[in-house]
Amino acid sequence: MSEGLKKARRIVRVRKNFVRLAEWRKTEIDRALQEVTKRDREMLQLTEEGGRCSPAFAQMLLKSARHISERKGILERLEKEEAAKLLLERGRLRSSIENCEDAENQEARRLERALLEEVIEVAQSCRLD
Repeated sequence: MSEGLKKARRIVRVRKNFVRLAEWRKTEIDRALQEVTKRDREMLQLTEEGGRCSPAFAQMLLKSARHISERKGILERLEKEEAAKLLLERGRLRSSIENCEDAENQEARRLERALLEEVIEVAQSCRLD
């Protein structure tokens, strides 16, 4: 096996790991975003019931709601960034797979040519005898 083919296969393995890592990160961000969204809904319900609570409790709820809203904005931005990274890594993987296929085809042609040269050499040696 040629060095070029070995290198291409190694690159494909590494790219697959990068894609898995990007998918894992995106999944973690999605989970965190779902949790924050759930807490945001819970806070909204508590603030709607705020008329029946003390002003200190209402202020604490408002502060918590602001914090959750900020966290949600950060996570939404991270989710978009990670989705873009995932798309980029998938494109790089696709390109690496194509390069590997090209290297495999090139290796197959090289082996076929070597075999044909050997067959021609044997045929010529038989003629000379």
